[in-house]
Amino acid sequence: MTKSDTENLKQSKEQRDEESKRQADNQRRNTRLRSDIASVLNISAERVRAADIQKMILWEELSNNVADRHCPYSGVQISAAMLLSEQVEIEHILPFSETLDDSLNNKTVSMRQANRVKGNRTPWQAREEFATQGWAYADILHRAEQMPKAKRYRFGEDGLQRWLKDDAGFLARALNDTRHLSKVTREYLSLICPQNTRVIPGRMTAMLRAKFGLNDVLGLNGEKNRNDHRHHAVDACVIAVTDQGLLQRFAQASASAREQQLNRLVDNMPLPWHNYRDHVQRAISSIWVSHKPDHGHEGAMHNDTAYGLLGNGRVSVHKVVNGKRERMEDNLKVIEFSDAKATARHGVLSTGEPRPYKGYKGDSNYCIEIIRNDKGKWEGEVISTFEAYQLVRQHGLARLRHPKLGVNGRPLVMRLIIDDYVKLEHESHHRVLRVAYANSAGTIAFADHQEANVDKRTRSKELSYVFKTAGSLQKSQARRITISPIGELHDPGFKE
Repeated sequence: MTKSDTENLKQSKEQRDEESKRQADNQRRNTRLRSDIASVLNISAERVRAADIQKMILWEELSNNVADRHCPYSGVQISAAMLLSEQVEIEHILPFSETLDDSLNNKTVSMRQANRVKGNRTPWQAREEFATQGWAYADILHRAEQMPKAKRYRFGEDGLQRWLKDDAGFLARALNDTRHLSKVTREYLSLICPQNTRVIPGRMTAMLRAKFGLNDVLGLNGEKNRNDHRHHAVDACVIAVTDQGLLQRFAQASASAREQQLNRLVDNMPLPWHNYRDHVQRAISSIWVSHKPDHGHEGAMHNDTAYGLLGNGRVSVHKVVNGKRERMEDNLKVIEFSDAKATARHGVLSTGEPRPYKGYKGDSNYCIEIIRNDKGKWEGEVISTFEAYQLVRQHGLARLRHPKLGVNGRPLVMRLIIDDYVKLEHESHHRVLRVAYANSAGTIAFADHQEANVDKRTRSKELSYVFKTAGSLQKSQARRITISPIGELHDPGFKE
């Protein structure tokens, strides 16, 4: 390894550490802001909307001095209470339609009236309209100087040109890719539905979804809940009532007054029928989310680190500690390997077979088998991916997937693999749960069928798994169920 390689590795670690620190700082900041917002609105912290947290972040960027936080355009002082009302909005400094930049660096908070005056333009392009309101462009630039450096230049005359200098190529590709994907998707769906297949702009769907009050169907914060797979079905309910006439009016909104015209379209849009929202709520509540389980046993049998076998469950491995390569010992269950060509060095067993001399830590589990013992109690047997390979190799696939017997020959209650479903009683409610993983100790982690981004949310403590063992599954009257690709649930019922 060269010196430059070492420096690159060191730099990568520093970058990773810096990113971890940034994320931790952001999490602490968001926790603080969530508490502040809850206090201002007199609500629980759990009911604080993500949009309001973003408002607070942008509000604090206006100035370090609370008393000096003004609307960048009109100069009106914005208090915390005003910020969290409909008087103040989040707006894109450089038009999103021209930049596709939805980052915080391209956002600020402004009075609703000022946002309407600015419209779909840069601050420089809107300067004459600002002047008619008595808002001097020089004052706008002065207020922008208090904002972060990556944001303030966007208010200038050449703000858009400076942004496009490095990103114009990306923007063109992104727009073309989006158009191309929409075209290909439409052509594909036209083969299934030859008539009246239309592409609906996502912005239009979002505006109508909010207007119809459907953001509350899967949550309490008035925002789209992307942590629930059924949010796609909510969008489908909006698209289903979008007619060609509305689509044309949306497309014809002029660029110069796009925001105002689109908002007027939505403001005047009545509900499709008087109890439309109730019907959507009822339909969404009856949806079973289907995940395709992978019942194949193929996969990584073990990780790449080789351990030396020392006997009595002890292994050794070489690791780099403080820049030095050191030999370390540990108690670790590994998959043992031998080699007939290495008997001269490592010897043979009493059976005459080559003595194992190295091992690898198992990398994954294939499934957990719930079997019934002689007393009728359920027990869990975890089958690792390596064991599954060995079983198929020696006895064939039919043995691994026997419908009535476990690998150990005992009566099989059910065999659970990641993304399989069970129905059970949990905390006095019937729950449909999806298998997230099973550890080597026989504990199974479940999540509700509709939950999305499960791994990330459990790591951040936002969501908790439902943990069960074979015994607690029996007490919960659990049974393996299936959900078809079109959402049909088949429940065989609990069998003791």
